[in-house]
Amino acid sequence: MLREISKYAEAVDAAVVSENKGHYYTSCFIERNGKFVYINHSADVRMDDGIKIELGSFMIRTARHAKDYTGGNNQYCDMLQLQSMIDKLLS
Repeated sequence: MLREISKYAEAVDAAVVSENKGHYYTSCFIERNGKFVYINHSADVRMDDGIKIELGSFMIRTARHAKDYTGGNNQYCDMLQLQSMIDKLLS
């Protein structure tokens, strides 16, 4: 999964600067021109504010730095939307 995310980041002139991979999840920070986004993907269904988030979706949000796990508002997208969301949130 991180390989795919790295390709999407590079396509919008950004780079993965920090990553964490577990058995059931992947998370990373992406940076472009001093701006950061945090991405989390887990291989199970989860709940956020009572909303069911299906398998295959990514949680993405802005971050202040590469260790900011409490940054902006959580947003969700699928793999097809991930590159455009990275670009949008880094603008």
